[in-house]
Amino acid sequence: NGDQFNDLCRPVRAECGFSEYEFTVYNRWGQVVFSSRQPFEGWDGMLSDGQAASSDVYVCTLVYRRYPGAQQIRLVSEMTLLR
Repeated sequence: NGDQFNDLCRPVRAECGFSEYEFTVYNRWGQVVFSSRQPFEGWDGMLSDGQAASSDVYVCTLVYRRYPGAQQIRLVSEMTLLR
C-alpha cells in the first residue's frame, strides 16, 4: 500500500552474496506472477499487466548457491497476500 512497511516480499537474507539466485512467486494455479534473479528485487503484489494481485495464498521458491561449486539450495514456502 506504499506505506514503506511490508511493501515488498523478498527473502530476508537477500543482502548475502550469491553465485546463483532466483526468487519466484506462483499463484494457486502454478502461474508465475513474479520472478527475479536480483537479490534486492522483491514482489510488490502487482501482476505483469499492472493490476494488483488478489488477496490469496501464493507459493514462493528460492533457488540459490552461496558460491560457485556449492550445493544448490531450493526453498519453498507459502505466503498470504492481504489487501
